[in-house]
Amino acid sequence: MEIRVPSHLLPGLAKLGLYAGKLPMLGEVASELGPKLSLQTLRKQFADKAGIPFQDSDVIVSALIHLLHLLESADKSITEVLGVMTLDLEERAPEQWRSENLDNWKKGATNVAEALNPDGPLAILHKTLEITTAHQNVFESARIFTDVRPVFNSSASGIFRAVVTHMLTVSSRNADGQPLTSYFALDSYDVEQLKKRCDRALTKAATIKAGLSSLAWPTDIAGEERKE
Repeated sequence: MEIRVPSHLLPGLAKLGLYAGKLPMLGEVASELGPKLSLQTLRKQFADKAGIPFQDSDVIVSALIHLLHLLESADKSITEVLGVMTLDLEERAPEQWRSENLDNWKKGATNVAEALNPDGPLAILHKTLEITTAHQNVFESARIFTDVRPVFNSSASGIFRAVVTHMLTVSSRNADGQPLTSYFALDSYDVEQLKKRCDRALTKAATIKAGLSSLAWPTDIAGEERKE
């Protein structure tokens, strides 16, 4: 097995080594958050609990997510993957990075491995997010523009009447991360029906969550934490 550590990951690995002793706090934070666990809250609460800058917390969590992706593609144990990565860092990392960070990385390998536990909170959260976004296109945002369109006479010198129209603009991204924008003409009936279907979808999600509340595992409604 050969693993080439990409250069863009080096700052994250440096932070993992520097703060390796604080990584167990990730699990503590995840347990405290419970059903409110999300990447955004995890970054914030971990920074507060560990007493580190939020920017460093963001880099650490992002690096761990990248390593989880690497573990999935490598199909090897955590110890094997980290060992091969260390060999690559010893041979190929820039000299300055090695002199400043390699010892910390090696000393913190055990804590890094524990943070990457496939049944640990970060891995479960990562899998949850993957399931949530495992679609051809992922919604980003939507806006409805409302305007008035005049109906002119044949010479365009006067207005016979006007009509109010709506345009729905949906922004999304595909599986490759490419942005997509779609436009839809709507009338007032379309807007009313769209609102009814959105309200119905929210009711169905709440009904499902309530119905599954007696099971041994928690059931999350995707994106619910963003409303808080």
